[in-house]
Amino acid sequence: MDRARSFSISNLPSILINENGEFLISGIISEEKSIYQLIFYGSSNKDVILAKMEEEEDVKRLLISIIKTL
Repeated sequence: MDRARSFSISNLPSILINENGEFLISGIISEEKSIYQLIFYGSSNKDVILAKMEEEEDVKRLLISIIKTL
């Protein structure tokens, strides 16, 4: 969002998906949220993908906490 503001971009795509798999793209949305929405609503393998993403985030948080203690 900060980058969009620096270039005076006020409208970036967001993804709206209904239960039928139909979608609409509109508005400003973060890259992370876009990816999450696509995986959550658009993938039959979402549980595995989201668990892996959460595991990666846990590792990142752990590494950051270790670095802060050094």
